[in-house]
Amino acid sequence: MRTLSMSVSAMWGRRRWGYSTPIPACEIPGTVKDWMHYSVLGAQALPADQHWPDGPATLVIRQERIVLLHNHSPGTPAVVTGIRSRGPRHLVSVSAAGVELHAEATPSPTLSIGDSVRVQLQTAALAAVCPDNERRTAPLTSPDWKVLA
Repeated sequence: MRTLSMSVSAMWGRRRWGYSTPIPACEIPGTVKDWMHYSVLGAQALPADQHWPDGPATLVIRQERIVLLHNHSPGTPAVVTGIRSRGPRHLVSVSAAGVELHAEATPSPTLSIGDSVRVQLQTAALAAVCPDNERRTAPLTSPDWKVLA
């Protein structure tokens, strides 16, 4: 299931990692044109099973769907900026083209802060949230409502 709202996207990390400070899904601002999302990370193909309107959009991907590879592999160059461990999983923070991404990784291969890696975003896991999807609801007030004491 793909998110169509940035507010839903913001909730993903809290449930997955259980930290008091949520680790949000990765959000990359850019533009959609012809089922491609263009940003500082380059062009990313969007899943063909959904309509993606052209225009400004934020690319959203969950941290467990970001693939970290050795530096000589295909993908976007990145540098490891942080590592948090929780049981058998690691949350690895990387900087790629000035964008901070969080990827879930296994303990092997061993990574250290400062290591150069490559990042791949899985097309099937991508969503592009356009500003029109951020609907604001009216306050829940009514003159007929009574205040409960």
